[in-house]
Amino acid sequence: MFNRLPKGELVLPQVKGGRAMWCSMEFPKLYSKIVGVAQGASQLRQYTATAVLADEFALWSKARESLGAFKPTIEGGGRITIISSAYPGAFKDIVWDTTG
Repeated sequence: MFNRLPKGELVLPQVKGGRAMWCSMEFPKLYSKIVGVAQGASQLRQYTATAVLADEFALWSKARESLGAFKPTIEGGGRITIISSAYPGAFKDIVWDTTG
């Protein structure tokens, strides 16, 4: 999708030494950054996220810990979007409200 945007309308991400940064797209003119973060309770600790997209959440081995890490984002007015196929575990508990 990114590669198909018209070049005249494209806000390019910042690069270091002419190369894209791994798991990160920074847009200084928009004061915005997209960062890939691993699952787990401590992974978001150093970031202040305004939105989190969790893809295939049902398959995450540390899904419950990650939910706890999402709490500051939600409390700060941010948004959490969880996408997944069906699978038993934390995602199923959220969908069917069986978390207790």
